[in-house]
Amino acid sequence: MRVVLDTNVLFAALVSDGLCRELFRRLAGIRGLVLSEEIIQELQAVAVRKLPKDVRVSRFLVELRRFCVLVEPATLKAPASRDAKDDVVIGTAVAARASRLVTGDKDLLVLERYGRIRIVSPRDCVAWLDKSGVPRR
Repeated sequence: MRVVLDTNVLFAALVSDGLCRELFRRLAGIRGLVLSEEIIQELQAVAVRKLPKDVRVSRFLVELRRFCVLVEPATLKAPASRDAKDDVVIGTAVAARASRLVTGDKDLLVLERYGRIRIVSPRDCVAWLDKSGVPRR
């Protein structure tokens, strides 16, 4: 089971103890979280801009690197998303051979899938983990 979390889901996991943090913890617990340096760098840039001097940012980034598998994003043959910046996230999911790409981004969610990769909301992914028997953390 390999899952890519988009930056918006990771940021939500950082700032609030809700569904996205639960998702992060469950995937980390089974070593199912796959990311790229590009996603981590985008998260860091957003977090530093929105949460300057917040000690949670550096701690979360350390934890993130500790529990994820890093891949180099695949180059897509053609643009896949309405927003070209999102193609690196899709490329990460392709390189990871992920079964799910989890996002709150409507430009990605509208696609519903890319090849065999399902593009789902955090809530849909949690429901899928529940059905798959992945323990809650």
